[in-house]
Amino acid sequence: MLWDVIGRLVDAEVHVDLALALWLRWITATSENVKPSQKILGSDRYWALIQKCLVTGFSERKKYSLYLLTTSVSLLQEPFNARTFAFDPKKSAPIIAAWDKYTTFVEIVSLSASPNQLRDATSDLKRLLDPTSYIPASWIAVLITLGFQSGSGGVARAFWNIVTSLEKKRLARLFEGPEGRKLLQDVLLPYAASASNFVIGRSTPEKCAHGTHIAKWVGSVLSSEDAEAQKATARAVLEWIDEKEDNSFAPARVWILQGVLIGVEGEKVFTETRDLALLVKIAKMRRFTKLKVDVCVAIVLKLFLAIDVEKVGFEAFWR
Repeated sequence: MLWDVIGRLVDAEVHVDLALALWLRWITATSENVKPSQKILGSDRYWALIQKCLVTGFSERKKYSLYLLTTSVSLLQEPFNARTFAFDPKKSAPIIAAWDKYTTFVEIVSLSASPNQLRDATSDLKRLLDPTSYIPASWIAVLITLGFQSGSGGVARAFWNIVTSLEKKRLARLFEGPEGRKLLQDVLLPYAASASNFVIGRSTPEKCAHGTHIAKWVGSVLSSEDAEAQKATARAVLEWIDEKEDNSFAPARVWILQGVLIGVEGEKVFTETRDLALLVKIAKMRRFTKLKVDVCVAIVLKLFLAIDVEKVGFEAFWR
């Protein structure tokens, strides 16, 4: 079956361009017997593969992927509700209008790379993250990823300012799924942790505006989420801190860890032994000055209060 072949080619990554060529010919076929069925269009995998194509490769591939998205939306006829896409023919007009606006954003950030246009459209972009929006949060994660991939420092900075100014209900929606946590680990935390962002004034060397901003923002992300999402996001942040020990700016890791502490205060979010193991590994990091080691250990000790001992078990502390 052609759809299975296309899926395998996209998964193989080195053959994405060939997959897109086949895919585009398939969805633009004139015969109804050849076009993708409504069952295929209603599958989660169909839209997830379009997302994958959008965030890989250069501008030409992105153009094809964007055309693939708009054409696929126009082919929808039957209602379905998948994790990465939903459609209701009774609401087709507002749904198509929302996707038209989304594709315009993709063109702004990925093809034209215009920070001024992005800043002017900030309110419209934020509305795409409203609970009533027809655009699933995973597609906003794709859009933000494209912005940071654009090669424009202005677009990346504009997106960073937008994301860090989101209200809690929109933060919760953006990071509620695995795509949001991947965005956090692969894009946002690395950008936030860049050493060039940490500028200390001579008159106030004891203060770091960017570090304080990161900590408050990470805290806001965690405190905005429901219990299950909070657990998953907190673990994702700790995993990033642990994995980036050798190649991230040391003070950034401390500020991000402080953000976790702010976000989980008063909650029991660490419910598995792997959470405890992560905290212990982070406390043992040695690529710090002595002062930063002391601060890191102090934060980890406070984070121990967020461990659910009933679920983790006392024996885990003595292994």
